[in-house]
Amino acid sequence: MKLGTFRILGAGLALVLAACGGSGGQSSTSTDTSPIKLGVITSLSGAYQTLGTANKAGIDIAVDEVNSSGGINGRKLQVIYQDDRTDPAQAVIAFNTFSDEKVTAVLGPVLSDAVLAIKQGPLQSKKVPVVSLAASDTIVEPVNPNLFMTPAKASVTADRVVRYLKDQKLTKLGLWYASDNAFATSGYQATKTLAAKNGITIADDEPFSARDTKDFSPLFTKLRASDSQALLVWVTGGPAVGITKAYKNLGLKLPLIFSHAQATPLYFGPNATGPASEGVIVPAQIGVMGQSLPDNVGAKKLAKKMADKYAQSNSGYPPQFAFDGYIGVQLLADAMKRKGTTTSEILAGLESANLQTPQGTYKMSKSDHSGITVDYVEIGVVRGNALVPTDYANQQFSKLK
Repeated sequence: MKLGTFRILGAGLALVLAACGGSGGQSSTSTDTSPIKLGVITSLSGAYQTLGTANKAGIDIAVDEVNSSGGINGRKLQVIYQDDRTDPAQAVIAFNTFSDEKVTAVLGPVLSDAVLAIKQGPLQSKKVPVVSLAASDTIVEPVNPNLFMTPAKASVTADRVVRYLKDQKLTKLGLWYASDNAFATSGYQATKTLAAKNGITIADDEPFSARDTKDFSPLFTKLRASDSQALLVWVTGGPAVGITKAYKNLGLKLPLIFSHAQATPLYFGPNATGPASEGVIVPAQIGVMGQSLPDNVGAKKLAKKMADKYAQSNSGYPPQFAFDGYIGVQLLADAMKRKGTTTSEILAGLESANLQTPQGTYKMSKSDHSGITVDYVEIGVVRGNALVPTDYANQQFSKLK
């Protein structure tokens, strides 16, 4: 998709003409039928193309749902997509173009480093609501009044993994992370802190470059020389596939654990790791394992609804990244329906969010712009190219409503 291409969903010619005037952050009236413009920045090309494509699939489903149910007080959502090419500098350029488009709010990017480039750059002066589709803690800590996120923070996933390790009586951990990635670094730092508090020793501590490391043999040599009882790797994208295949080829028996960035068939599917990922532990928000949730858990029905629509145009069950995009639209739509469509009204709506979604209930506040807790992140295991709950997760599911 070319930079700047936009897609008008559920709008006829009259809405197209109305859009030329732009609604931006202007207050809507009861007679205003102009579309509400949402800018989306995600990776539709480059290293994270598959992640961004999944974001887009979820966003399109959610926008269609909003528009088919009457929009926001009668106004349709119009999405303008920008491809950041998995490049933080390009994400900043894309964000700046939205000033001319007069968008009401922004979704994305999916790359944490790209979100941080926007947070530390143009978002300092351009006050538009942004809902990130990336998961580094540093996106929302410290809080920027205009910046929120949909995936569970890296530290929340680290919390669930450490609880799982403690439950399994695994007290010596190999910990690897991509030191050139903000999300991985955030997860690594949180894991070290939480492990120390829970009596877990880091027996093998290894940074690596996600961009440059192709051969993981030296890291595995160090791991085998340690007394690690499990290996947790914080990384996103292609390196996870290489690590998994090397792990399998070496015949290692200690548990291999990744983060929720691998909660997708793009990692464990037959065209990625294939049988090499069998038995790998992958945490995820609960919607990703929605088919296995107890019937009394509200998220199960919502996850099925989204998954059924996803299957109409895509193969398989929706990955984490599709749910992230879907929920981003839901959070913005909920905020606008409750509070209004000006910038201040949307921000007030997001900071008061209490929304049940396929991935759990988001409860945001002025001090919490993430809103998802460890209760909604569980431990899955890859079985037959699918992510299913571990016995530990099934025990935790019984506590949900």
